[in-house]
Parts: sequence; structure tokens; C-alpha cells
Amino acid sequence: MHLKVCKPEETMEKQLEHIGCEFEELVKALAIYRNDPTAKNRAEVLFEALDLMTCTKSFIAMEFTEDETTAGVDNINSKNYVRHYRLDQQGDE
Repeated sequence: MHLKVCKPEETMEKQLEHIGCEFEELVKALAIYRNDPTAKNRAEVLFEALDLMTCTKSFIAMEFTEDETTAGVDNINSKNYVRHYRLDQQGDE
């Protein structure tokens, strides 16, 4: 999966507000899907989740280099591994 960074808002604060709006749209889409579990509504949940991810990735790209982002991802993956949060650890007890 490779989401492209989009043109961000003028400031990080405004981009963060945009992230909040995308999150609200995801919450609404999920509520609609839970009330009416059609294939169309399920797809909307996916699309809204991906919009949120794209918006967040755009926020990160405003301030951090690709190398910093990669190091950050590695850090989070390692931390989640230690906490046994990762799906690829099933059976690694």
C-alpha cells in the first residue's frame, strides 16, 4: 500500500484540524455501516480510513524528512513488537 502525500494546509495546526475533520467523517461512515451493513457503506469506511491516513501522512511530510519518517516507523514497529501488539506475532508468546 502506498498512499501519496497530498498538498497540505498552510500550517501544521490547520492540517491537524483537517485530520480532525477526516476522523469525524470516518466515525460517521462507521456508524452508518453499523446501522446499515451494505457493501457500499463498508467501502465508505475503507475510503474514509484511507483519507484519514493520507491526511495524516501529509501532516508528517510537512515537517519530517523521509529518513526521519522511516526511523519513526521503525521505532513504532519495535515498540509495538515489545508490547505484543503486532498481528505478525500471533503464536510468539
